[in-house]
Amino acid sequence: MGGKVDVDPLRAAALALREKNGLPHGVAKLETAGGDGDRVDYFRGKDLVRYLREHPDKFSNVLKDKTERAPEESAAELVRAFMMKGLANRTERKFKRPKPGRTRLVKWPRTILPVKDQVWDEPSFYAWTFDRPKGVLYYITIALIPLVVIAACLFPLAPWWARMALVYFLMSILLVLLGLIVLRYTLFTLVWVASGHALWLFPNMMSDQVSIVDAFVPVVTFDKAKSWKNGWQARIATAAVCAGVVWLLASHTPDLDHLKQGAAQAHDSLFEYLDQLYSKDKTYLTSGSGAGGPGAPGGPGAQSGGPGSGQQFRGRPGDGMGGRPGGV
Repeated sequence: MGGKVDVDPLRAAALALREKNGLPHGVAKLETAGGDGDRVDYFRGKDLVRYLREHPDKFSNVLKDKTERAPEESAAELVRAFMMKGLANRTERKFKRPKPGRTRLVKWPRTILPVKDQVWDEPSFYAWTFDRPKGVLYYITIALIPLVVIAACLFPLAPWWARMALVYFLMSILLVLLGLIVLRYTLFTLVWVASGHALWLFPNMMSDQVSIVDAFVPVVTFDKAKSWKNGWQARIATAAVCAGVVWLLASHTPDLDHLKQGAAQAHDSLFEYLDQLYSKDKTYLTSGSGAGGPGAPGGPGAQSGGPGSGQQFRGRPGDGMGGRPGGV
């Protein structure tokens, strides 16, 4: 019979802090001297103090001093224990000044640097040095990868309706993303030109340093300018350029009937291309074009219209091929 597995209470405390309802955290690149680095999760010392203030008895089994004391002292002891155990390291933000157009530093920087002095400092950032246990979703994703690869290989055999469903699905995602991009830049421009403040919808959407889920978190950020006069010259110039672009587009926009006709032609062209591609795939997969086989030069059925020539499969996908009905 297996004995009970001993769990390090300090590591258990670190895992508890990294749970969904634990400490707020950010994800950043921990950059080394050569410019390379790995992505790590990190937390702020001030957030740990706030967490211990809200949960004063959370880690009483880990702290050496059992007496009641200030959360700042408990946080200092806990972080020192993490660093001694190799569970966390103190870091700092790479860029010490706000970016152009902003009045203050971002709350969660995307690039952090290791520091030599591994001491407790409440305003500092602390990066976790261990990986969290993999959840069930991770293993489900790993199991689905081979199935996705097999499905991609079998896609040429997919029926017409499945291909069209995928085309419409991908086009819908593309339109939604393009719409969000236009909306976020339009909203930012209007607010910035009018007041000098920076209002971003999905601020991490265009970042290549975050995951797909984190790209839509947070939903909105708002950086208030010190004065409405900040950058007034650039704002006036931007307003003039935007007004000129809007006037140019409005004065040269074709009528609605012309737009509908162009959209219909583009739609028909896409379907015609997919129709031809579908027929070619069916011909290749069913004609047996291997060397010496049916349909090969000099092989059986090589004559035009003979068995295996493939000519009988050049018709539309709906002509007895199990595809979509005739007509685009």
